[in-house]
Amino acid sequence: MTYYSYVRVRNPKKQPVSDRIEFRANYKSDWVNRYCERRYDQIDAVCFLARQARSPFGWSSKQFLSVFSKQQRRVFWEGRDYGIHYGLSIPVLSIDAGASIVSFTGQN
Repeated sequence: MTYYSYVRVRNPKKQPVSDRIEFRANYKSDWVNRYCERRYDQIDAVCFLARQARSPFGWSSKQFLSVFSKQQRRVFWEGRDYGIHYGLSIPVLSIDAGASIVSFTGQN
């Protein structure tokens, strides 16, 4: 795997919603800036699944994206321009209903 990332996808109960994304990664800085500025965490298909998932899941193919909206697919295709082609994501749930996701991603 080439990259890793950590994204908070759901705040714990009783914690106010922040207008800033909690995002840590070793992706190219241009992608991190774009992702954060456009708040892609709100529409990213991987983040969407992480809000509901209870076990790790992989992603990469057109078949994976086929059930998502055009807007969600666009985030994925833009990520490819920055070297993000496939990944394994692990949801991390907290006792107070918060959720995050740790992903390990790679290139072709």
